[in-house]
Amino acid sequence: MLFRSIRANRTTVLSRLVKAGTTETVEINEPATLTIGNASGVDVILRGTPIDLKPSTKNNVVRLSLK
Repeated sequence: MLFRSIRANRTTVLSRLVKAGTTETVEINEPATLTIGNASGVDVILRGTPIDLKPSTKNNVVRLSLK
């Protein structure tokens, strides 16, 4: 299990626990903050480009500001 949360304009857009192997697509038209727990097994693709999570990961939790 892992935790995903997305916030935009101080509002939670998505917040849930998901099973490994789950794929989700989220469309957001404004800057957002992405938080993922158990991040070691997660791939993030933003506008077709893979995002390196390692620099933003601490204690297996990643926090990213997406623009």
